Amino acid sequence: MIREKSRRLFAVFLVLTMTLSTSTAVLQSATAQATTKDETGYPWPMFHHDAEFTGYTESSAPDSANLLWNYTLTGGVMCASPAIADGRLFIQSEDNYVYCLNATTGAFVWKFRSDLPMVCTQGQYHPNRASPAVADGKIYIGSIDDCMYCLNETNGEVLWKYKTGDDLFSFVAVTDGKVFTGSADFNIYCFNATSGELVWKYDTGDWPFNPAIADGKVFAGSHDGFFALDANNGKLLWTYTASSVISDSPTVADGKVFFADGGSPQGWAASRINCLDADNGTMIWTCDAPPAVFSSPAFAYDRVYVGSWDKNVYCLNPTDGAVIWSCPTVGPIASSPAIADGKLYIGSNDGFIYCLNATSGTPLWNHKLGSEVKSSPAIADGKLYVVSREGTVYCFGAGSGAGNSWFSGASYEFYVTLSIAVILVIFVGAYVYVRIRKRKS
Repeated sequence: MIREKSRRLFAVFLVLTMTLSTSTAVLQSATAQATTKDETGYPWPMFHHDAEFTGYTESSAPDSANLLWNYTLTGGVMCASPAIADGRLFIQSEDNYVYCLNATTGAFVWKFRSDLPMVCTQGQYHPNRASPAVADGKIYIGSIDDCMYCLNETNGEVLWKYKTGDDLFSFVAVTDGKVFTGSADFNIYCFNATSGELVWKYDTGDWPFNPAIADGKVFAGSHDGFFALDANNGKLLWTYTASSVISDSPTVADGKVFFADGGSPQGWAASRINCLDADNGTMIWTCDAPPAVFSSPAFAYDRVYVGSWDKNVYCLNPTDGAVIWSCPTVGPIASSPAIADGKLYIGSNDGFIYCLNATSGTPLWNHKLGSEVKSSPAIADGKLYVVSREGTVYCFGAGSGAGNSWFSGASYEFYVTLSIAVILVIFVGAYVYVRIRKRKS
């Protein structure tokens, strides 16, 4: 009889344990599903977030330098910036690979490399520096093998490619079923995003940089010229002759186009921020305050933000270009600002990522990375992603920092339920053990 009761108690113990384990697994699964669902709410699908290159997202953003994970690529990263969508991060490294990482944990998913061998130009290694774009489950990226690639975002399989006349360093913009980029063959290209068919190309007469798309128009600079094209057919709408070289991306917002020009003849720096009317190319204002600009402007909260080679971050009035505030860093800035949740994030050549109050310019926090930061940060689903020059991807966000933990992102209710389950299992186990010992004695 005693043995029979003991067996029954032990059976109850097993049933409770299995039930609680199953409940915990269900809760864990539900939490994971909820987290996955939330991950796709605020993507950063291309350089500077959108086809207008505004650098702004409505996502929440980290309040502190809480590092969730980091992953080191096998090559460095100069100008290329990450794209984040569908729970994945995509970045191109100077080892000529496109990498896909899990955006939540930093785990490696896949990498893709074209058939092009390592090559040299003027005695120096000639690496990939283009930023990818993500749309409808596809990755679009240019390569120094002269090809535009469309990859399956799940496994990196090539869906289509198109060979242009020269290297593709330009960042990619995707909108309305079309892919836009610039080639060193002096052309702006527009492709059908699904088939890869060439829709049109336009010869700019010089090397075009990173076209932005807004209101059915393509905006891009080509050294000393700036122009607007019809996004549907590539027809020239207007041109503007700049006072010096244009070597970075424009930003389009509120019917205006903002871009930098000036600096050295080689275009490695710039000395002015310009504002044109997006409809006709008329000059609205020019600002000489930032003396040297690599950084692409960002637009948010009715302000223009830009980093400068003079080590400062500037906030400008979009109406007249007046400086509202400036904030110094320790090193020159080539990174472009990313803005969300009232905060501005930017990398510096001093090796730090900085977080500033976007309204006042007040420093909020900074974090030392492994090397200088020329790549531009990205903000997606409440997390900040930044890549240092030596090729390490960093992810900052709220939480304990245990980015690879299986319970990362679980809710408060999950932890409470799990704690109760563990206590109950221990209690029942102890009770059964005591009963068995008493019966035997």
